[in-house]
Amino acid sequence: MADQGMLEEKWRIVFSLIDINKDGVVSSADAEFCKRTFGEMFADADKKAVAVADLDRYWDTLIFLGKTPDWSIEINGDKFVENFAEAFTADKTGTQTSISKALNHLLAAADIDGTKLTACRKLECEMVIACYIDL
Repeated sequence: MADQGMLEEKWRIVFSLIDINKDGVVSSADAEFCKRTFGEMFADADKKAVAVADLDRYWDTLIFLGKTPDWSIEINGDKFVENFAEAFTADKTGTQTSISKALNHLLAAADIDGTKLTACRKLECEMVIACYIDL
């Protein structure tokens, strides 16, 4: 298992990737931009709705790991890392499961052509999970 410092560095990298507008906080603005951008890729309204619902689950789970989502707040990098550290310390397996589910929702939303997850994409998902926590 990696030491806490290494995990915190991984979580800071994750934060930098999901702070889409690079304003130093993750907020509803980042989530809404992501959903709007993905949504524009779908011609079919039903498929778009499913993708946006998957993205909602991704963002809610990832940002509010183990907590009730509250998009009225903004989360800075330190708070994001603190939340992950608390969740990881309290329940490593549960945290891993939650992150895996969140990333699967992201991959499902990104499945624009409807081909579902291929073996390669499943492997990618597992590799991304490894970036979040030490497996």
